[in-house]
Amino acid sequence: NKRSKYASYVAANQVSFIPFIMETFGGLGIDAVMFVKRLATQAARHRGSDYKTEKNHLFQKLSLTLQRGIARMIIARMDPC
Repeated sequence: NKRSKYASYVAANQVSFIPFIMETFGGLGIDAVMFVKRLATQAARHRGSDYKTEKNHLFQKLSLTLQRGIARMIIARMDPC
């Protein structure tokens, strides 16, 4: 649905659209996984580091960011008493 929703924008602006789906427990959609792997490849080339290290770092960073976001939502819903 998202691809069709933004298809005209993508075509008109000559950009790419990658739906980045992340489940509450950290699972990623196939497009998101492929995107993170491409980012890791570019980061490894740019930094002169190992692809596997960069890939693991990116997935860990995403996981931690998700966990922090969930914790903030839980805290926001807690009774202040």
